[in-house]
Amino acid sequence: MGSEFQDSTIGGELTLQRGFDITKKQQKPGTVPVVSSGGISSFHNESKAARPATPCATYCYHATG
Repeated sequence: MGSEFQDSTIGGELTLQRGFDITKKQQKPGTVPVVSSGGISSFHNESKAARPATPCATYCYHATG
């Protein structure tokens, strides 16, 4: 089994980045999910993250498509 795995660090495998703050007032109608700690809270017309991306903060855009 040891030959199937390599030693690495989290930073060597992925980049952690805090999400982007956006208020309901700033949002424009669209298809990009705005993801909060409770899941998808609304949709916006612009994505701030490149794919693939996984939300990991209070509010952030989830890259789709």
